[in-house]
Amino acid sequence: MPTIKYTREDITKLENEREQYKAERDSLINDLSNYRRVLKVFARLIKGKLAINASDRYIQYQHMLDDIGINADELEAD
Repeated sequence: MPTIKYTREDITKLENEREQYKAERDSLINDLSNYRRVLKVFARLIKGKLAINASDRYIQYQHMLDDIGINADELEAD
């Protein structure tokens, strides 16, 4: 069975690559959380519009929000 031996430079390179992936991951998580907040605000707006006027446009938006898991009824707790 072959033994893999890493030099200090290899280990440093791998650690730097790992840190870069972690930074990108954290950035993506932050972006998604910001988008979710915007969608929650939009869901509240749509819920208010549907209470006033149940037009097909707002119902379509509500269905789109439901498809991605943004439920206006659950938002009151946030």
